[in-house]
Amino acid sequence: MSVTDVSIVAPVHGCAGTVDQLATEVLEAVGSLGRSVEVILIDDRSPDDVWVRIQRLAETDPRIVGIRLSRNFGQHAAITAGLRRATGGKVVVMDGDLQDPPALIPELLERSDSADVVIARRSGRYQSRPRLLLGRLYLWLVTILSGTPIDPAEGGFSVLDRKVVDAFLEFNEADRHYLFVVRWLGFSQVRVEYDRPERVVGVSSYNLSRRLRHAWSGIMFQSTRFLALVMAFGICVGLLGGLLGTYVIYQKVIGATAPGWASTVALGAFSFGGIIAVQGIVGLYIGRIFQEVKRRPYYVVDVTTDG
Repeated sequence: MSVTDVSIVAPVHGCAGTVDQLATEVLEAVGSLGRSVEVILIDDRSPDDVWVRIQRLAETDPRIVGIRLSRNFGQHAAITAGLRRATGGKVVVMDGDLQDPPALIPELLERSDSADVVIARRSGRYQSRPRLLLGRLYLWLVTILSGTPIDPAEGGFSVLDRKVVDAFLEFNEADRHYLFVVRWLGFSQVRVEYDRPERVVGVSSYNLSRRLRHAWSGIMFQSTRFLALVMAFGICVGLLGGLLGTYVIYQKVIGATAPGWASTVALGAFSFGGIIAVQGIVGLYIGRIFQEVKRRPYYVVDVTTDG
């Protein structure tokens, strides 16, 4: 396998309407720098005809490589598959919907000469207000539960040095998030601001359900802080129950009328709810341990255009 200067890794799920333009603009942007380039397009079993388009692109330009996964494993699995195939000394990770502008790649590569990781920070009204609000709420939740500050302006558009890619590929966890892993790895990192354009073709596949699943995976990857928060909640419930019990005893001692069955039922329900919540969270962690112990592959490749 030959080694190139720059590899472009782009998951293209649902991007049949942009993949041709993406390939053209990426090759023009990197070609203007006089560097050798390969463009790796990953089809995570998209429901549209993006794989047919990838095959056509690969047939006309050997610098384009297509990878098709056996089923939909998710964006971060697709990125991992692309990183494993990439041979470049510098690897650019970007979305396939053209909201990560290929014209910015030269600037990112220039900044990567003095840093191991370059992450692009988004600005502008590139989403509707409800989606922006949902995204910020999602990141706030992840920050609180994982204990790690998350910049809502940062996305997957980035450049990794070869040594960072190699370190990334050493991860074997089933619960991973591309940016969380990159942040955890450390190395020297810089940020570049850019205006993110609105999506003009198709719609994002990240609905509320998928965002919540990603949030949970990020929390699992980051730490056991969630368990500590749940434990604190359980302690608070216990203290509240103890205070209510003390209050009832005090009412009895002074001869006042203590609350009847209603207060008892309320206390029991509150305590029972707390116990169930704690057991549920612990059960989810045990379930994740079970998934890790099985050691299933993070993704499965069906076919590639280069054999």
